[in-house]
Amino acid sequence: MRLLALLASVVLAGPLASAATTPRQPQSIGLLTVSIRTAGVETPHMDECPEGVAVGNDEIWWKALNPRDRDRLTDGGAKGADARRLIAEKRGPKGEDVCWNPTVVRDPPMRVLRGARSEGLNLDGTLDGRATEKTCAHQKFTSPSGEAGIDNQMRRLVGCIYGWRKNGYIEITSDTEKRDSSQGVLMIKIDGVTSLEDSPDVTVRFFRSADSLPKDFGGSILPFKSYRIDGNPRYGATAHGRIKNGVLTTNPIDVVMPFYGNRVETEWFIRDLRLNLKLGANDASGTIAGYHDLNNWWDYVRKMGYLIETAQFSCPALYQAALTLADGNRDPKTGNCTSLSVAYDIKAVRAFVVESPPPILLPQADEGAAVDLSTLPFGITQQATGVGTVLADTAGRTLYVPTAKSCTGKCLAHFTALPAPWIAQSGAQWTTTLMQDLGRQWLFAGKPVYTCADDNRPGDAHCLRDGWTTLIVKARNALPDFITVQRSELGPIIADRQGRTLYKLIGDLTTFKKEICDEACFKEKWHPVKIEAALPHEGLIGTMQLDGQTVASFQGKPLYLFADDPGPNAIAGHRFGGASVSAKNWFSAVRVDEATEPPVKSAKN
Repeated sequence: MRLLALLASVVLAGPLASAATTPRQPQSIGLLTVSIRTAGVETPHMDECPEGVAVGNDEIWWKALNPRDRDRLTDGGAKGADARRLIAEKRGPKGEDVCWNPTVVRDPPMRVLRGARSEGLNLDGTLDGRATEKTCAHQKFTSPSGEAGIDNQMRRLVGCIYGWRKNGYIEITSDTEKRDSSQGVLMIKIDGVTSLEDSPDVTVRFFRSADSLPKDFGGSILPFKSYRIDGNPRYGATAHGRIKNGVLTTNPIDVVMPFYGNRVETEWFIRDLRLNLKLGANDASGTIAGYHDLNNWWDYVRKMGYLIETAQFSCPALYQAALTLADGNRDPKTGNCTSLSVAYDIKAVRAFVVESPPPILLPQADEGAAVDLSTLPFGITQQATGVGTVLADTAGRTLYVPTAKSCTGKCLAHFTALPAPWIAQSGAQWTTTLMQDLGRQWLFAGKPVYTCADDNRPGDAHCLRDGWTTLIVKARNALPDFITVQRSELGPIIADRQGRTLYKLIGDLTTFKKEICDEACFKEKWHPVKIEAALPHEGLIGTMQLDGQTVASFQGKPLYLFADDPGPNAIAGHRFGGASVSAKNWFSAVRVDEATEPPVKSAKN
């Protein structure tokens, strides 16, 4: 089996004593974040929002209509705000979606937070918020404990949006979706820890979990479970820090961190990020603070879909307010700031961080042993996986055979022999052999058959590596040689030779250009993948002619690169055009399983 894999040694982040009584060797601890919310201070009667809560897209659209149009467009008032959302958003002069094109209309100014108190950190080193070489002038906060000079312009921006307050829908839903889906979960690994009370020199790294989150009966994430990193090279930023009096602090560093919430698969880019976490025996809580890149944050906001209406805010007003309040990373050419100071409250549980990412598979049509399905022994089943349909045991776990030698010694820590009953009948392909414990094991074509401990659920095939192969019933189509496979938030996806993600358009290109990204925007952002010459290929991916050039295609339509993807593994273009269930037009990264298995044809009536 041809295999692209990032394999690293396994490093476990384990528990330490809560106090340093005697010197000890530096160890590692891991944290798995279970909650990330914008920090701030709220009063019971919203005194910090004297102008009231922010006005939403729907209210602005509704008030702009005359009574006749209001009655016509809402079916006499029968359509509620949720049903009117798409109409209210597409109120640009040419029918543009104002959340994707927030500058095409001018809404009333955003109602922002006016209070003087907020949680957070002093990021720019000033007490009065004056402009510096890297920052713009802004209004500072005072912390609840009385510390002056707090920077948190993000709280000022969203603090009066109903859905962004502490009991609002946006961040509660985000936490819930991460917990339930196990997607976009941030892990933190701290090396060099001699004590949870005092460790003068530690190294902190940021990863994304590749595993599901085990929960107790109340739905809370269990501490001290093992999680593999997903191996995406875009993560893994390293900061230096210290632990003093049980509090971890770090030096500023730019961090790309995974994020999933409100049906948006993305990543957050925070500049000069620093931690301030109180470490406990089983958990940790505190603050992530820094400057959230404005374009990155807005890309997340505009993809929220239906939550834009539920949360009650105007996209154009919010965008303009964000530009006005931006206080970090001043552009030397324009003098404008490009990021918002922010403090996020985080909660985490202690965890074991396993630095052994799952392999990436590059399936080939001609690999695997030829299996005679008519002679399958009882209890051996078929299971769909990333490499095609393979044989599996009764629990759906993929079956493997060694390509060179049998599995003994340390190998048995990962692979378990597939047991055969004593009364099993031998055939042309399937025979049995006696094991050391006097049990019997199945052999296929004379080779012993195993399951693998790294496969956690039916459909996993994580143990394909040198010396091992699966028993493939139906292999997936091969990929042409101009395609590579990369890791991503979505799992393995296809990319070009440079590792740049390839996208397909969902929906109609004309409608996409009208509502989301006009002709000038499209030429700037989306580029068809040029190929030197047409290549013969029988799979779903091939080549086609577009505007007199040979380009890569998927299912007969062009594949595109997104200009704002910074490099391999990035999927900034995914769902460009909307993430809600009602979105009709958007770009999607192409998963390997999509590209290598023909679609099921529907039956004709």
